[in-house]
Amino acid sequence: MTGERILIVEDEGIVADEIRNRLEHFGYHVVGMAMTGQEAIDRAFTTFPDLILMDIMLKGPIDGVGAANQIRDRMDIPIIYLTAYSDEDTIQRAKISEPFGYILKPFKEREIKAAIEVSLYRHRMERELFELGLRYQIINELTTDFSFSIGFDRDNTMVFEWPMDDFSRVTGYPAAEFVHPGDLLRLIPPEEQDEVLRLLDDHLAGRSPSFDCRIITRTGEERWIRCYFRAVRNEVQGRLIRIYGAAQDISSHKKVEATLRTRVDQLSVELNGVRKDGQL
Repeated sequence: MTGERILIVEDEGIVADEIRNRLEHFGYHVVGMAMTGQEAIDRAFTTFPDLILMDIMLKGPIDGVGAANQIRDRMDIPIIYLTAYSDEDTIQRAKISEPFGYILKPFKEREIKAAIEVSLYRHRMERELFELGLRYQIINELTTDFSFSIGFDRDNTMVFEWPMDDFSRVTGYPAAEFVHPGDLLRLIPPEEQDEVLRLLDDHLAGRSPSFDCRIITRTGEERWIRCYFRAVRNEVQGRLIRIYGAAQDISSHKKVEATLRTRVDQLSVELNGVRKDGQL
């Protein structure tokens, strides 16, 4: 992949021109060249490069490591150090800014090209992984409060698997206390368990997209949960092998519904009273 935007930070003009020529030969776009740490910071904040080649030993109060630290604190840009200094102290200090590469001068053309390609690829993968994790987190927060799966062995033994952390937040119980799916019925009031099992059967049979049920938390608080399940079957063996589930805490929604229903009933009573009095 070519066309990536690269900022060169190098206080030796001849070396900087040589690097620029090589980068342009590779197909990269040089967005600027800086000779001091402060100039590197300013240019990074105005050009938004895809990568920075940074000399460590720069003239002025801010060297390459200092500039890299300030850029890293405010921007997500991979940085590769270019330096003639390879002593242990320099290397250890450079590590603080978490560079994506460290190339010693004089460098060969294939070395700088390989370092850039590897750094860009690594940064792209890290960003995609971060965005994937963030996307999953946001979707999970928006759609469910916790998720889990129920596995079925060949003898139909059921095992409650990988509940999300919010299971404990919603129910008040640690997930470790629920080893088998039957244990989940402990959350349901006894008089409602048969109805919940019927709703579950209807849902798994595709007759309803979801179902609501009431649970009692460890502290005795009443909560309403909206449940979603998806069955996975082994068609060859003709048996159920897993159920994936997700649940939403809709207690607040139910409270609003109850309040509105009570208000509607009150208005209905008041309206009937007015009618009986002949005032309407």
